[in-house]
Amino acid sequence: MTIKLKQDELIKLLNKFQLEPTLQSETDQVYIVMKIGDQEVPIFLGIRSEETLLQSVAYIPYQLEDKAINEVARVLHILNRELDVPGFGLDEQQKLMFYRCVILCPDHELDEKILELYLATTRIAVESFMGAISMVASGKKTADELLKKKDEPLA
Repeated sequence: MTIKLKQDELIKLLNKFQLEPTLQSETDQVYIVMKIGDQEVPIFLGIRSEETLLQSVAYIPYQLEDKAINEVARVLHILNRELDVPGFGLDEQQKLMFYRCVILCPDHELDEKILELYLATTRIAVESFMGAISMVASGKKTADELLKKKDEPLA
């Protein structure tokens, strides 16, 4: 089933998924919180490019130390190289780490199954790697230390 790519329709669909969306007026984006372990991961969904793209950005809920920015950037690059659906990124100025997906919505319509799959992909990516990312972001590990344990999962 498809919906028109409009904020009110997106909110209805996210309510159907029981994700309790809200509209954040400051950014004009729909906001949900995904609970992963004991962490709350904020996800912003914004309609872009004349209602033909839906962007979701899940922010990794950890502090990024100044001294760790280069190491985190390196780890995120390595993760993106290995993932089937890459999307990890870094905003150095705001010191924010995130996982971003962009969904093409031809004819200004969004297939609800596609959104469900992208949200599941976001959950898996963030859940799988946020532990490793937090270790590097806090300065407790370096990218090289994580790579040395290549045979072990990064989670």
